[in-house]
Amino acid sequence: MSISQMRVWLERNKVFFEIFSSSLIAAAAIAVGLASYLVSVSQLRVSEIATEPHFYIETTLYRDAESSSYNESEMRLLNAGAPVHNIVVDVKSFIKVNLFTEEVEPIYVPVVGYYFAQFPSHSPKGLVATFKGSKNNYYASQLYFAKLSPEVMNGRPYFDHTFVHVTSVDYLSPFGDRRKLAFLGREQVDPSVVKPILEKYEKFNPLEIEKLTVNSVLEAVNEQTGSKNATDLSPKFSAMTLMRFPIKYGSWRSQNEKTLQRRTNHQSHQTA
Repeated sequence: MSISQMRVWLERNKVFFEIFSSSLIAAAAIAVGLASYLVSVSQLRVSEIATEPHFYIETTLYRDAESSSYNESEMRLLNAGAPVHNIVVDVKSFIKVNLFTEEVEPIYVPVVGYYFAQFPSHSPKGLVATFKGSKNNYYASQLYFAKLSPEVMNGRPYFDHTFVHVTSVDYLSPFGDRRKLAFLGREQVDPSVVKPILEKYEKFNPLEIEKLTVNSVLEAVNEQTGSKNATDLSPKFSAMTLMRFPIKYGSWRSQNEKTLQRRTNHQSHQTA
């Protein structure tokens, strides 16, 4: 193609080049505008986060010098974010019981007395409140040790348990509205997650931390599940076949009991 022919072709198709270049410039402008919008949204989010509080929970164990045991634990709520005011905190304690059955999910048994004292600092930032209990870790450990005793369990089903604390926080935001958040243990969760757990305080009587026993925990589990299987201690006889004759396990008698029975029979024969 000669130069003159190329000029003629360009003049005939210059309108297409103009449209294409205009479209390309418009697309680039849209891309730049979208990127600018995303940057502004990110900056707005950063500024919003800077005005929000950041609550978190710390727990500390205290060692008793006389017994050399960690009998008490303390919980603290702190704010490392923006200062907020009119903070209201409430803590509820539970025993999370796992019966290791597919039919029953973990059960939350309400407990009172674990953190019975609250000391608010009325500070909008830093330490917000401190929660204390008297020998709470000691009473909690006694329940763990009781499950290791064959005499205490005495045929009761084994269960796993942990102490869980639900912390509800209500505060006044910098924008003037009331906001709520919750902690399940030390993990921050949506308040709707812990709402079914907190409702158990209204439906069932909480157990006292000083009077916790294996039997009281299992009875509380039965109250929630509507079952008596957890604390059913009635004797269970297992049939077996030996030499084609069905037999049952008989009650075991100690040597002293057998000797006492022989003496009683001997005295009755002498009297006769």
